[in-house]
Amino acid sequence: MSAVKNTDTLSMRRTPVTSEPRLLGDNVATLSLLTASQGHLATLQDDDGDTPLHIAIAQGQVPLVQYLIHIASTSGISLDIYNKMKQTPLHLAVITNQPLVIRFLIAAGVDINMPDRNGQTAIHLACQRSSVECLMELVNSHMAINLELKNFNGFTPLHEAVISNSPEVIKFLVAYGANVDCKDGKGGRTPLHYAVELELLPVIQLLMNSGANVNAGSFSGNTPIQTASGRGLHHVTKLLLGNLQEASGRESRHESSRYKLKSTSTWKQ
Repeated sequence: MSAVKNTDTLSMRRTPVTSEPRLLGDNVATLSLLTASQGHLATLQDDDGDTPLHIAIAQGQVPLVQYLIHIASTSGISLDIYNKMKQTPLHLAVITNQPLVIRFLIAAGVDINMPDRNGQTAIHLACQRSSVECLMELVNSHMAINLELKNFNGFTPLHEAVISNSPEVIKFLVAYGANVDCKDGKGGRTPLHYAVELELLPVIQLLMNSGANVNAGSFSGNTPIQTASGRGLHHVTKLLLGNLQEASGRESRHESSRYKLKSTSTWKQ
């Protein structure tokens, strides 16, 4: 009897303890509870309002970011969490220039249009930093994106791209449908006004090639041409007038062609 008892004891010592993991794997309710608990831990905020996800993104720990996104999403927890600086994980991903993390966050359903403490969306931040890669991830997300949203300075993303002297970002925004003549929320100045004031000749030419109106008035009525002339920016004024004359010439040729076509049609009748 004791031999059998000793044998059983020895057998127990040699047998790995695996019953608990198997039980967890088989018990869906218990596993769901554990996942939910982990999800809440992933979004637990410290004294600065940062969650482990905020911190992992700021430190560039991509595998950890993936894991935290996964457990939070599995638990049905929103990732649109502000820290005390009113930055979401998406804002930090843009600020730290991590397009891949932006893709993970978008796949998890974050709100692209959420503003930070300065009223800036993730797209504003990408334009300020001239990050075409981040902007591509945001714009190609198939989510509803408002390119006309203004930050607390009254700037749209296109205004920010011009002020940052980012031709590639400007091209991308215009191609995606940004209004090239959008007015800021304070003075009513268009992106072309700002390009003129900053004397960004390549950007001025790019905006004009994209259809910017050189006669668009601000709230006070000043046009980009008047701005350039009033500031004594003769090289800028020359560039703007040259575009205006070229546009006028194209219009004249177009009208002439229409007149000739109409005259020919009338003669044939």
